[in-house]
Amino acid sequence: MRARFQPKQISSTTTVDANGGVIHGVFVSSGTNPTFQIYDNTSATGDPIVETVTGTAGTFYELNAAYGTGLHVVVGGTSPEMTILYRQGG
Repeated sequence: MRARFQPKQISSTTTVDANGGVIHGVFVSSGTNPTFQIYDNTSATGDPIVETVTGTAGTFYELNAAYGTGLHVVVGGTSPEMTILYRQGG
């Protein structure tokens, strides 16, 4: 049985996971013009998994993307609140 996705609430740029895994998606809870960009890394370098997305509060963005190095999320906008759903490992 596969492990369930873990939720991580964020409101600023952060490394969600420093290992490989799968990101299921991003739920944007609130904010004015909230944005996110996601990297397969532990910093905002290299090729992004997701280019910059301007989200809408109350919307879930399904990704189902694997990452190998880490899961780093760059957050922008005014007072953004998001939940990242991810799973370590495959």
